[in-house]
Amino acid sequence: MNKTATILKREIKSYFVSPLAYVIISAYLVICGYFFTTSILLSKLSTMQEVFTNMINVMIFLTPLLTMGLLTEERKQGIDQLLFTTPLGVTEFVIGKYLSAIIVYITMLVITFSYPLTLQILGDPDMGLIISSYIGVLLVGGVFISIGLFASSLTESQIIAGIISFGILLFLWILTLIKSTFTGAIAQFIYNIDLFVYFTDFQKGIIDTRAIMICLSFIFIFLFLTTRVIDRRRWS
Repeated sequence: MNKTATILKREIKSYFVSPLAYVIISAYLVICGYFFTTSILLSKLSTMQEVFTNMINVMIFLTPLLTMGLLTEERKQGIDQLLFTTPLGVTEFVIGKYLSAIIVYITMLVITFSYPLTLQILGDPDMGLIISSYIGVLLVGGVFISIGLFASSLTESQIIAGIISFGILLFLWILTLIKSTFTGAIAQFIYNIDLFVYFTDFQKGIIDTRAIMICLSFIFIFLFLTTRVIDRRRWS
């Protein structure tokens, strides 16, 4: 745990010493703020359901920027070779990297808490729906980040890592749109792994343990794949 904390502290410092975190956070808040403002003005309702949908859609584009440098620089600078000769395990290393990106993401979400506070001043929002939606945003965003971290482990190029990450996320989003064209076992499989369907449940106030387990399973799978990619370099 202490070794993971060491990696986490180093990565958090790296995020906030460079302009990257500030650019991503600012972009996220500006875009989401626009959606929040226009939603309130157009609907005149104390609800954030459409805003939460847009918050997830925005992360499809911002996640590659947030994660593309997590492991590419290590591969380029040979730091991963140092990892292989120290007591620090690959799993601890990967978890530390992942948690650093999650903390940046949570920072973004915490700032958006000003939205429901604004709604409470202007009207009477359903806080149960808002809380469950935030849980969904956190879980689905956590899946996105694990995918981005995995993409970052595959290459030394940040641009290529970003493209791979965006490609995977876009593919998952497209599956949501085209799943109705499939039938039988394939349709059922797509439905079972459709993160956006589960997110819709969270937006409805349904905190389903199955949805939580699916999201956590996605995170575990991509973190595991990341450790395998890094560990394979040890023996290559």
